[in-house]
Amino acid sequence: LLVSLHLSPYSATVTSALSGGNRRKLSVAIALISHPSLVLLDEPSAGMDPGSQQFLWKVIDQLRKSGKAVVITSHSMEECEALCTRIAIMDKGQIRCIGSKQHLKNKFGEEHSLTVKMKCQSDARLAAEFILAHLKVKETIFRRGLFSFAVNAG
Repeated sequence: LLVSLHLSPYSATVTSALSGGNRRKLSVAIALISHPSLVLLDEPSAGMDPGSQQFLWKVIDQLRKSGKAVVITSHSMEECEALCTRIAIMDKGQIRCIGSKQHLKNKFGEEHSLTVKMKCQSDARLAAEFILAHLKVKETIFRRGLFSFAVNAG
């Protein structure tokens, strides 16, 4: 595992002395020690430089292609798009949607909803003016002190 994750030069190094990226790779190595059929990884490439990130993504992709089930939790849609065949979106501990990347893009990719609530009416008006000036807004609704915007993606 140390060889396949390019960690051999650090085999005698105390974990606290490793870079953040090498700590992430070490975490993956530890998860694989017992050759599990299911691998759970939490934010596997968070904080890694792009080169190390791409390398780790290739390792994770190889795991999946070898028949292992890999479950990843991540805030990075880039990471999910690179590694996942199915994506679940969670909100407050509940799965709200699950499907392929294309399914989620078809369902959510067209527009986003943005709601703004401010204590001060003049601040709300300034926020609304900023949003209208900087985003592609399809629709604006003001109701009960809340501005709601339908914003085109992209």
